[in-house]
Amino acid sequence: MSVAGLNGLTDIDPAIKATALADGGLSISAGGAEIALKPPLDRDAAGWGDVLARGLTKARMHSASLTSAEPDVLYTAIMDGVTETLDGYSRYEPPKRAVESRARREGYTGIGVTIRNEETATIIQDVIPNAPAANAGLQKDDAITHLEGVPLASIPREDRAEQLRGRVGTIVTLGISRKDTAPFSVQIKRAEVILATVYFETDKDLPRFRVTGFNRTTADDLAKAIAKAEKRPGGLPGIVLDLRSNPGGYLTQAVEILSLIHISEPTRPLYIS
Repeated sequence: MSVAGLNGLTDIDPAIKATALADGGLSISAGGAEIALKPPLDRDAAGWGDVLARGLTKARMHSASLTSAEPDVLYTAIMDGVTETLDGYSRYEPPKRAVESRARREGYTGIGVTIRNEETATIIQDVIPNAPAANAGLQKDDAITHLEGVPLASIPREDRAEQLRGRVGTIVTLGISRKDTAPFSVQIKRAEVILATVYFETDKDLPRFRVTGFNRTTADDLAKAIAKAEKRPGGLPGIVLDLRSNPGGYLTQAVEILSLIHISEPTRPLYIS
C-alpha cells in the first residue's frame, strides 16, 4: 500500500517511481535521485505511515512539481494510489468532501436546503420540510443572491454552503430572487438539520419507498412512512424499496430497515430495485 501510495504521486510528477526492495523497504526515483527507505517493524502501521511521510518529504526535495503542489493535492494523490489497491468501493475523501459526507450521515447546523452553485447565485434545489428555510417560506428554485449583504458572486462557490451553516440559534440574512416576484431579504435562524432520505411514492398503486441514503434517522423515517402508508385505502399489500443512486451510509441503519420491512413482516412481498 505504501508503494502504491507513493506511486500515486505520478499524477503530479510522472517521473516519480516507487519500488519495493528485497529487504522489505522502499526505493523512490525522483529527479534522477534514488532514495532508499528502511522498512519499519512488521505490522507497524504507524511506522509505515512514517515511511510514507519521509518518502514524500524526500521526493519533494528532488521534484519541482511536488514542491509547488498544495498539501491537499499531495495527500489526495497518495491516498488515491493507496485505495486503488483495495476493493472498488474504497475511496479517499478530501477534507471538504468528508465534511459534506458527515453532514449527510449525521446532520448539520444550517438553514435546511440543498443547493446548486452558479456564477452569481446559489439555486435552492430542495427545501427540507420543517427546517428553518421551509418555515421562513423559501421555495425550490429560489436564487440566493446575497449573504449578509455580500453578493454571492464575490464568494467562491466551494465556500458558500459552509457560510450558510453556523451555530444553532445564530441568524443569517439572505437576499432572494424569485420568479415573478421582486427581490427580497429574509432572516433565518439556524438549527440542527437532518437531511431527508425517505420518500414515499406510488407506482401503479403499489407503494414505493425511495431511500436516498442511510443517515442516523433513516430507519425511523421509513417506519413512520410505512405506518402512514398502511392507513391508505387498501393498506400496504407489498413494499418496493427503491435504492437506486443510494451512495450508502450507516450499515446499522440498513440492517434496521431490512428488519423493519422484511423480518418483522415475513408474509409481505418485498421488492428491491
